[in-house]
Amino acid sequence: GPMLSLQRLSVPSAQFPGLEHLVDATDVRLHWRWWDLWRAAFGAPLHLQSLQVAALDAQLIRDVDGRTSWQQPGGPQDSRLPRFGLLAIEQGHIRWTDATLATHIDLIVQGAEGGKGSGYAVKARGLVRSLPLDLDIVAGGMLALLRDDADAAAAAPMPLRIDGKAGRSTLHFDGTATALLDARRLSGAFKFAGPSLAA
Repeated sequence: GPMLSLQRLSVPSAQFPGLEHLVDATDVRLHWRWWDLWRAAFGAPLHLQSLQVAALDAQLIRDVDGRTSWQQPGGPQDSRLPRFGLLAIEQGHIRWTDATLATHIDLIVQGAEGGKGSGYAVKARGLVRSLPLDLDIVAGGMLALLRDDADAAAAAPMPLRIDGKAGRSTLHFDGTATALLDARRLSGAFKFAGPSLAA
């Protein structure tokens, strides 16, 4: 299928011209299907087969009026993020701000492949619905950040450990997963503690 390989890709935000950039990435490898682009032109969510980058800096913003940093003027006013069969980032900094959900998260991704350093170390810091979030995530291999393709069931699970706090609760997960942000194939021991089940 069609693919694109770039040394560097920098995309401005049309909706927020004062923003330094929407996405700035190096060593980009992108695969897609023409059918998915055709469907997106008629209102379906954009689906990309895979996006793999060596380094990524992204600023994802939704303001109180619902405008998003990734919308393009004159195009379909779809505020949904693209879907990916595979989204993999070796090193990254993703800032996600959603004023409608009182959410602001900094996601720092450090990845390495090969040797003793193989895997991901991810830090998630910020607020979710105005509640503090502080998570440390360690994956034992180069997990995809996100998968939604039909081949996800065939992907080999990797060790995954999560420790931290969400709101007034502490949580711990030790097990395996096929993607960091996708719980469809998640297996392990989950422990949490807090002042109440509601918290």
